[in-house]
Amino acid sequence: MGFKAQVLPPDQFALWAQGARGTGQALDGRAFAELSKPTSYVKPMTYGAVAPGLFDAIVANRAPPPQIMPHNPPTSEQGAGQHAR
Repeated sequence: MGFKAQVLPPDQFALWAQGARGTGQALDGRAFAELSKPTSYVKPMTYGAVAPGLFDAIVANRAPPPQIMPHNPPTSEQGAGQHAR
């Protein structure tokens, strides 16, 4: 996994963290599973809270797995060389 990180001095990080608390969605099991799906680009986001025990569940490999939809090959109606539109 590759990502960019923005490094801030401690005082600026503290201000950012204070502003982020309580805003936006909570990082819970469902959000973590969604976040765990393979993607090529996801816009930056901030979670305002973390569900109790989520970190421990991730470390213990008990976090909800991502629900990855299987690739469906074309049906006989679509033909081998055609894709649904």
